[in-house]
Amino acid sequence: MKKQFAVAIAAILLLFVLLVPHVMSDLEDEPAEMRPSMAYLIIDSDPQGADILIDGEHVGKTPNTIPIVDLERHSLRLELEGYIDEKRTFQFELGEEEKEMLINLCVPVEAVPHLLKPKPGEYAPAVPHNVSEPGFLAITFISAILCVYLISKKKA
Repeated sequence: MKKQFAVAIAAILLLFVLLVPHVMSDLEDEPAEMRPSMAYLIIDSDPQGADILIDGEHVGKTPNTIPIVDLERHSLRLELEGYIDEKRTFQFELGEEEKEMLINLCVPVEAVPHLLKPKPGEYAPAVPHNVSEPGFLAITFISAILCVYLISKKKA
């Protein structure tokens, strides 16, 4: 009985891990006819004066308000000499007539030499792993399911 229960729980968790990303992506897609015909992207950067490129086309400098006619997903890139290019994507949601974005541009690490190496005797922190990726969660759930199964098999 316990073994069957553990297998059932494992199957439910596996289905959850496999199906949730697909269901969520289906919910995000909205019919184009339900979106407004035009909206405005209000964009600023810190520092200001960055070139704005939408879908690879230069449309101005920050700060700026840009009319967007095609409300599908777009790529956005900000470029400013001496700073790392910032790349994003954006899309207007149902009923959204404007979208505000404030983007902080970063100086490359090479431009700040004192950040490259810690001073003698100082602690240099390790770079953390990104544990929010779906593959990490799937492996964690599958490992938990396998452990439950093996424990229930050992007790039976």
